[in-house]
Amino acid sequence: MAALIMTQTCKTRKEEASKLREEAALKFTERKLNKAKELYSQSLDLDPDHEASLFMLGKIDFYNRDFPSAEKNFEAVVDEDECHSAGSYWLYKIKGLKAEERKTAIEKLSGLAKKLPNRWEVVYTLGTMLEEEGRIAEAIQLYQEAVNEETKLSLIYMRLGRIYEKADMKKMAERYNKKMEQYKERQ
Repeated sequence: MAALIMTQTCKTRKEEASKLREEAALKFTERKLNKAKELYSQSLDLDPDHEASLFMLGKIDFYNRDFPSAEKNFEAVVDEDECHSAGSYWLYKIKGLKAEERKTAIEKLSGLAKKLPNRWEVVYTLGTMLEEEGRIAEAIQLYQEAVNEETKLSLIYMRLGRIYEKADMKKMAERYNKKMEQYKERQ
């Protein structure tokens, strides 16, 4: 009987944590970062091993410019799953902000850029680090690679605009439709 009650309690906690993560993801998309952070933190209280919540908390901390906290969250994600490429990317993006850790960050991001199919952001970040290091020709080459991926982004903007329209989220639809129009104007 006790095992059944414990199983039900754990299942209920995981379901509640999942609902909190869904609400947090929506708040993140709406750029309500403090509310999203609160909800992701609550979900971690219910499901402490959920690396997706840790990852999103790291991104929120990064956007709020709380780099030490962001770094701690991304390290926890990578410690939990060393193959978590997005967690590794964000971790080394932060480490690359520090001159004393930039060389290691460049090496790690170079290796990561070769493994990821959708790698424009990694390539761009690596380009900025190389530029900071004075390695201009290499940075230019990486920036050109990132620009080649821009066409894919324009398609994503278009799809996001459409789906936000379907979801009756007019402000978000307008944001992505505007990004798509800006892309068209540059062509």
